[in-house]
Amino acid sequence: DGSYIREKIFPLDSPNGIALSPAGDRLYVSLTFRRTLLYWELDSPGSIRPNPQTVDGAYVLNAAMPGDLDSIKVDEQGNVYAVTILPQKTPLCNGGVTVVSPQGEILEVFELAVPGKFMPMPSNLCWGGADRRTAYITGGGSDILAKVRTSIPGLLPASPAVLP
Repeated sequence: DGSYIREKIFPLDSPNGIALSPAGDRLYVSLTFRRTLLYWELDSPGSIRPNPQTVDGAYVLNAAMPGDLDSIKVDEQGNVYAVTILPQKTPLCNGGVTVVSPQGEILEVFELAVPGKFMPMPSNLCWGGADRRTAYITGGGSDILAKVRTSIPGLLPASPAVLP
């Protein structure tokens, strides 16, 4: 209910995005400047089953991402969509989204190319539309809100939004 917060995972180098797997048994985190996706196995809400072979209990999902990372979301099949900044390691390129399977394989990288615009640093992603197959991606370094259709529906949030 949000009335109690306890630090469970520390220290992390530039954590940014956070997401749960469809079954709620994995917690994913993007490390922005390390270009890495990590995950922790969960027994139940707030209960981590640590990897005994690492200091922080994490597992590496993918450490070869094509750019710095920002927001992450998960689709219904458990694929992680990582907003990717500067995939060509220069501020003179468009950002994109990297889709990674639950096994850590990069399935797709798509550039956010909007005709006549430059979108170097996308920042956040959320699912929308009645079928949740529309990804909305904000342009952190631009005035763009991109809309991309996906073949797999996005995962519903773990808890519904609270509206005023």
